[in-house]
Formats: sequence, structure tokens, C-alpha cells
Amino acid sequence: MPKKPKNPLRFIRARVNADDVRIQPNAVQEAYDDFEWGRAEIKKCLLKLNDRYYYLDRLKNHFYKHEPHAVFPQEDTHIDFYRAHEILDKESVFTHLYVREKHTTVVVNSFKELYK
Repeated sequence: MPKKPKNPLRFIRARVNADDVRIQPNAVQEAYDDFEWGRAEIKKCLLKLNDRYYYLDRLKNHFYKHEPHAVFPQEDTHIDFYRAHEILDKESVFTHLYVREKHTTVVVNSFKELYK
């Protein structure tokens, strides 16, 4: 059975649209270094993600895996990983994000080029 992200993308999109998103400084720096993108482009990319399992079609599907967050072991907090080919401006992106249990803010803690 194909896997799904822990944090449903409809929820992620709603939070991004409400600007309830924190993009960690290292993720902003990675996006700038790899694509010359800022916060606005990162948010546009997040809104384009799909939750179809990556290994079923690596060029079209984005969701890669999720795992428990190591910093919050007592919470039901998972990091969702995405690999997206040519998602925005023909760029391919590897990103991961999470939402802490009982919180609403989406935290993007990595955003960089996906190497093929």
C-alpha cells in the first residue's frame, strides 16, 4: 500500500495560505544558494506539492517518506519528506517539513536542490 504524509497537504496548504509557516534560516539559505529563491518562491513550491508516493512515479509524485521527529520524541510529531521534479521554474526540490503536535505552524527545515 502506498504511503501518505503524516501531515495532510490540504492542512499544509491552508497553513501556508494563512502565512502560518516558519521557514528555518538554513532552509531559506539553501533555497537561495541553489535556486536564488526567497520565502515567496518556497511558499509557492509548497502549494504545488502532491502527496502521491514518490516510488510509484518518480517524475510526477512528490511524497517520499515520513519519520518521527528526533527532537520531540514524546510528541506525535513526524517529519514529511518530499522529492519534486521540475515543480517550479523547472527546478527539482528536496524538502522536509513538520507540524508539532497540538500546534498549527508548518516548519520547513530543509529546502534544497534535488539531485537526480
